Amino acid sequence: MKLPIFPFLLLTITALQGRSGAAVLANWDFSGIPAADVLLENLAQPHPLLVSTNANAASGLSASNLDHLGLVYSTAVAPGGVGTSVGGELNIKNFDVGSNGSNENYIFFTLMADPGKTLNLDSIVINLWRNGTGAPNGMAFDVSVDSGAFQLYDGIRVQNATGAGSAGPIAFTQPIVGANTLDIRFTPRNAGAGGTGNIHISGLTVNGSVVPEPTASLLVLSGLASVWMVRRRL
Repeated sequence: MKLPIFPFLLLTITALQGRSGAAVLANWDFSGIPAADVLLENLAQPHPLLVSTNANAASGLSASNLDHLGLVYSTAVAPGGVGTSVGGELNIKNFDVGSNGSNENYIFFTLMADPGKTLNLDSIVINLWRNGTGAPNGMAFDVSVDSGAFQLYDGIRVQNATGAGSAGPIAFTQPIVGANTLDIRFTPRNAGAGGTGNIHISGLTVNGSVVPEPTASLLVLSGLASVWMVRRRL
């Protein structure tokens, strides 16, 4: 049975785009971060925090280094005060200078689609715990699409709980479709508590998909249609 050309093209483009379902775009590996002793307390965090290979980026995209603006070490671990931080975590502070509810300093990275592909963002999940009441309780991300203005991504998640090592995932879900680049910032701020105290971060995952650009899909389809037409004439 021969399919008419237009249904054939529609079926083909659906198949092409369906090959890249929702997946992990980046899963940052914090396991190699060493414990920091009291001598580093309040000193500037290194640049970068992690190199790009630690992103474990999915096929079809690349990641920048994970870096920061204005953040410093903390070696405080609740409930005992300053000592030695935990290995495999970013124990980091100074996000909301003045605790005024406006984020000043942040962690950031970029995801870039390979040529001929685009990115769809489904969710960002961060695994963390607040060391104490001095830490900001308003967890948030800002995202820029294709170098546009940064926008708050899926609101602010208020986390009032604190505790020694009780890390948990905080999920942000807001679809973004058809991006070539995504600039992502973790931007905690005071939402009724804290601002500059330390947060322990042990995981950061970005979920979504990598798909062919429409123009790339159309070029493939053009070739397939040509083959189909030739075979139809035979």
